Amino acid sequence: MTTNGQNGLNGRDLRIKLFDLMKSKGIVDNVKTHLRGRLIHELRGGVDNQIRFSSSTTQPTLLVRALNALILDYFQGQHYDYTTSVFVPEANINDYRIMSDEEILRLLNISTESSFYKKIKSNSEINDHTSLLMSMLTCISSWLPGSSQNNSTQTSNDLWASSIAGSTLDEKLNNLDAMYMNRHDDLTSTHNLSTEEKLLLFQKNIELRTKENLKQQMDQFRENEIKKIRDEERLKCQMELQTLRKELETLYQSKQDTLNEKEMRIGDRFKAELENERRELYGQRQTFLEELKTMKIRETENQRNLELRER
Repeated sequence: MTTNGQNGLNGRDLRIKLFDLMKSKGIVDNVKTHLRGRLIHELRGGVDNQIRFSSSTTQPTLLVRALNALILDYFQGQHYDYTTSVFVPEANINDYRIMSDEEILRLLNISTESSFYKKIKSNSEINDHTSLLMSMLTCISSWLPGSSQNNSTQTSNDLWASSIAGSTLDEKLNNLDAMYMNRHDDLTSTHNLSTEEKLLLFQKNIELRTKENLKQQMDQFRENEIKKIRDEERLKCQMELQTLRKELETLYQSKQDTLNEKEMRIGDRFKAELENERRELYGQRQTFLEELKTMKIRETENQRNLELRER
């Protein structure tokens, strides 16, 4: 044993490694399943000497995977550990990824805008340990009518579209479109679709692309028309401004010419008045000088007469 421990794996490590290898290959789960089946068969009094291992090479369908996920979630929520240990290997759940609650609801065509979806979410938030299967059953039981209804008029609540069933044709079509758009799990399950469903999906994609292209063309046409109208309005405003500017320039020029003429007339009148005043002042000055000269002559004569008298 010491030599094996020095050169390689000992017996215990070898058993552990072999067990892990068998468990990863699914052999352990198959053996457990076979032994349980043999035990039940022996208890019933039967004889079965042939060992059969469940080695399914085909993957289960999406609905089977969703149902297995719902059952496993319910078992784990109820702490059915033994039942879970039996169910997991028999259903080969370890061979594929377990679907989430959102994926299951999307696979069941339950719209995220429906009141049924919102009620499931609110129930899950209120009761943290409630499984999705229990929440769905609780919501369905609360949605079921308590009395009989008239077959001619549908008044039952629609679980999937959160509306009154059969109200209008447009609502039905819109609900069908919403259910169809939410049916595909991000194109992961496209290979499991039938040819008719693939054709419908292809037609739907073509219609969406056509609508998008038409919308883009309409938006481009609208932008071009708006730009054209803006350019026309801008040119029109520029022409109106230019016309108004010319009119204002003509008006201002006429007013300036009128003011210039008035200024010239006032200037001529002022010059004429100034010349008249100058002439009047000159005449008054000449008259004053003549009177002064006359007075001097008289004064000289008076002095001469006085001198003659004194002699």
